Amino acid sequence: MFVGCKNLCSVTLPSSLTKIERWAFHSCSSLPFIDIPDGVTSIGEYAFFGCTNLLSVTLPEKITRIEDNAFTGMPNSAHIYCHSKVPCKISKNAFNYNCTLHVPYGSLDKYLSADNWCDFAYIEEMDKEESGNPVYGDETGVAPVVNDDAASDGQFYDLQGRPVDGTQKGLYIRNGKKGAGEVTYTTDNDINQFY
Repeated sequence: MFVGCKNLCSVTLPSSLTKIERWAFHSCSSLPFIDIPDGVTSIGEYAFFGCTNLLSVTLPEKITRIEDNAFTGMPNSAHIYCHSKVPCKISKNAFNYNCTLHVPYGSLDKYLSADNWCDFAYIEEMDKEESGNPVYGDETGVAPVVNDDAASDGQFYDLQGRPVDGTQKGLYIRNGKKGAGEVTYTTDNDINQFY
């Protein structure tokens, strides 16, 4: 579908999606993160192979199968947030196993003993709060705002240049002129900045 789209830097997959076919995003080298929707149960071979800047992947709770080389092109510094409490079936070469795998609270032992999942060099258990939500964190270049008054420190604009209040979730530009401002990502409880 998007094989070799080197300028593709953002994707919102529909909630109706149930499968990501093989080679779907192969070599999309500008894609920084992907949030797989809750309805997706399988990811085909080479689906995200060659996504060399893919630093954060969120896998849904209902995922049941991940095929060969689906995520092997990710950098070693990448983070994978898997929300399935029971490890799904994955092919031996599904991931770059030097990435950090984050698993739901209470399921660490299951992943440490599951075929192929146990090959990850780093497996961490998420906090209870993280287990239900996608977490992009510092891996995408997001750093916490220095003070709590950051939301009132200037005007926010959406990526189309329209003024917004900056309190809803999304990507915003703060105090921005073309080529000058900070891009800000907001979540429910905090505001973070891209530098």
